[in-house]
Amino acid sequence: SNPRRCHWLVSSSDTSCSSFRQHPRYIAAKKNTQVHFICHSRNSTEVQWYKISGQDKTPQVLDVTGPRVHEKRNDSLVTIILSRIQPEDNGIYLCENKSLVHKLGQTRTCGSELKVIGFSTFEQVQSRNTVKDAIIVIQTILLVIFVSVPLLLLLEKVSPGR
Repeated sequence: SNPRRCHWLVSSSDTSCSSFRQHPRYIAAKKNTQVHFICHSRNSTEVQWYKISGQDKTPQVLDVTGPRVHEKRNDSLVTIILSRIQPEDNGIYLCENKSLVHKLGQTRTCGSELKVIGFSTFEQVQSRNTVKDAIIVIQTILLVIFVSVPLLLLLEKVSPGR
């Protein structure tokens, strides 16, 4: 088997990855939790982590010295740990050779995608609240109708002679 083939991503047959293997391929995690990505390499000193985020498809070197990003290395593994993840952490994390930093635009590689879930925009929250308010109003109207109609019918039967 060719070590440069991508075994992690189900994709077209011509997709090739770097010689580094990384996992997991995809993580969907809640906001403020911790996630990690592991990269396997013959020589961990060659490895650099990159991130592709948003519309910009150019990988950027990942700052692993930040307060929420930590890196662990041994001979054959390089792990990044992202703590208290936020929506801005969404993106594709790449484990690549440090020497490729100037050629990243044309590098075809397989990464690990992070999707942070459990956050809403103000508009989404406002929209949900409006729907909830509408349901409460409809329930109130139906309750009034279903209580008052039988009472009116009962009163009509009790007071004959009008």
